[in-house]
Amino acid sequence: MLHWIRHIVVSVFGSLLLFLGIAMLILPGPGILTIIVALSLLGIEFAWARKLLRNIKKDVRKTEKMAIKLEKNIEKGFDR
Repeated sequence: MLHWIRHIVVSVFGSLLLFLGIAMLILPGPGILTIIVALSLLGIEFAWARKLLRNIKKDVRKTEKMAIKLEKNIEKGFDR
């Protein structure tokens, strides 16, 4: 019985946060942060949310590496 209550609470609250985060991409507010928190919460109960969050983390790491590489290239250009 307790599992179902937890499942419902996580589902409702996580979905609400996800929709608010999506809305905040257009409206003022921390949309991306809210979406990440919502996916983390939904990941407690749903594999699709864990997988999506894992893919987002991989993309962020890849983007970070590209940004560092670009920054080094820009610095080299200024050193000439």
